[in-house]
Amino acid sequence: MKHSKKYMLVLAVFLFTATQSFSQTAVEYLNSMTGEFSIIKTGYFDYINQVAHGKSAKKAESQRQAVMTILKNSKSKISKMKAYNGKTELRDSMISYLNLSYNVMANDYSKIMDLEAIAEQSYDMMEAYVMSQEIANQKINKGSDMVHEEVNKFAVENNITMAKATEDSRDRIISIANVVMKFQSDLNLLLFKSSFQENQMIAAISTGNISVVQQSRTALQDASKEGLKSLDTIPSFKGDGSLEAALRNLLVFYQDESTNQIPKQLEFFLAKENFEKIKKVIDSKAKGTATQQDIDQYNAALEKYNGSIATYNAKNTELNTKRTKLINEWNAASTAFLDKHIPKK
Repeated sequence: MKHSKKYMLVLAVFLFTATQSFSQTAVEYLNSMTGEFSIIKTGYFDYINQVAHGKSAKKAESQRQAVMTILKNSKSKISKMKAYNGKTELRDSMISYLNLSYNVMANDYSKIMDLEAIAEQSYDMMEAYVMSQEIANQKINKGSDMVHEEVNKFAVENNITMAKATEDSRDRIISIANVVMKFQSDLNLLLFKSSFQENQMIAAISTGNISVVQQSRTALQDASKEGLKSLDTIPSFKGDGSLEAALRNLLVFYQDESTNQIPKQLEFFLAKENFEKIKKVIDSKAKGTATQQDIDQYNAALEKYNGSIATYNAKNTELNTKRTKLINEWNAASTAFLDKHIPKK
């Protein structure tokens, strides 16, 4: 099942402004350091906007490369700045932050793209994909906190009053995107637990592996039941329950499919197996030696088998149509949810 999986790495960025209280030189030094982050912020913002509004990590690759270039250029500029009053803690903390950010974008997110490509192969892989982004985000936030501490320390040591910066729309959107996409990704992961089991079940049906069908069917029953129970505990997002409604419809479908529909579909395989068994017996007999009872059993089995084919195909078409409709509704709801709650500018 191909369903929308929107996850993202929301990187923490910051920008400081200072007002002179004592030393103009200290203010200039601080602002020359932090001024680079306005450029970094713009790069991050463009990247986040692409991912939040329709692009996977792979499709946003060019913007990731652009952010890496910005980080590299900023590091080059800040590395050339001299110590202030013999102290390099602020400069060094910013360089560490830039190194960390570059490493996350160059290495962590490269791995995230690899995980994105294989995430739907198993629930564990999908979970690892989501977790890898959360870990990368934590790394960046930790580096950001470190720089905040050094900026505040520098300000205190040099009698600089930190003015509250005017709210930046980019900061606001990045903050909103973080919350919105975390909510969407949590629901998507909840959905994937069931959709993966359904994929396993459908694959087993296509090969006629009944034992695996039964295992996957039971797993789908449990996953969809658990999903519906979990969904009952999740409040709507700012009064918008569209995403939960689309997810609930799919989970109810999975519950009905695994509990009521698939057992009926398996009757086709039983009829097929029975017919082939009787046919094999008759074919093994010499020509003209089959009894009337043999012929009657054969005809009855053939009639049941042919009837089960029509029933199976009709039900299969019905399930496929309904599944496709519900998946499309989920994907549309996901796109609309992100577009509604994450401003583009």
